[in-house]
Parts: sequence; C-alpha cells; structure tokens
Amino acid sequence: KKDGSMKTLLMMMAMVAMTLFIGCGKNKSPEEVANEWCTAISQKDLATANKLVCDKEMEECGAMLVNLFSDGKKGAGMAEEFEEYKAVRSVIDGDTASVYSAADEGEEPVTPTFVLKKIDGEWKIETFNKN
Repeated sequence: KKDGSMKTLLMMMAMVAMTLFIGCGKNKSPEEVANEWCTAISQKDLATANKLVCDKEMEECGAMLVNLFSDGKKGAGMAEEFEEYKAVRSVIDGDTASVYSAADEGEEPVTPTFVLKKIDGEWKIETFNKN
C-alpha cells in the first residue's frame, strides 16, 4: 500500500512541476509586446507601457503620447488608432526584432513600426516609428 501512495505523490508533484514550467516558460513574442504596448498607451496605462520598453527615452515617448491623447477630439482619435494597432509579423535577427503592422500587409514596408531588443530573455521596445 505504501508504494501506491508514493507513486500518487510523485505523479502529483510531476503535474505541479509541469504546470509551473509551462506557465512560467512563455516569453512574449515581439508582436505581443508591440500590441500590449499600444493597448497600454491607448488606455493611458504608463505603468504597463513602461515595463515593455528599453529605456527612459521610450518611457518619455509613451508619456508624450498619453498627454497628446488628452487633447480633445484629435487626441481621442489618436488613442483609437493605437488601440486598433495590430502587429502581424516580425523579422528577428539575433537579439533584435523588427515588427510590422497589419497596415503594412499587401505592400512591402521599408520601415518597421517597432524595433525591439531582447534584454534578459525578454523583448523590449527600443524604437517606435508612427508614420
């Protein structure tokens, strides 16, 4: 009887370990990071947006955009554009990724919307180019 309960305990421990491994092992793709940043910016959530960028310069860019969104009707339209942004593909070259939006589909874009850098295993936004 003791052998059976030991097997059950080992099975339960293995299942918990697998769940933790699968849940914690998911790093966001460059597209997911770009989409999450745009959503955070459109919702004026700088705390979330700032966790997704490389440096102070990009944090300041986010803060400037949030301030612009507060500028009446024009600002609300800009916020809506960010909310609707959809990254659809990225080109990864080592620790750098160029992310392109759905608006670029059907044409060959020259400039990516975002350039991300991998820092400590996570993609962070380095530059943003809004045409």
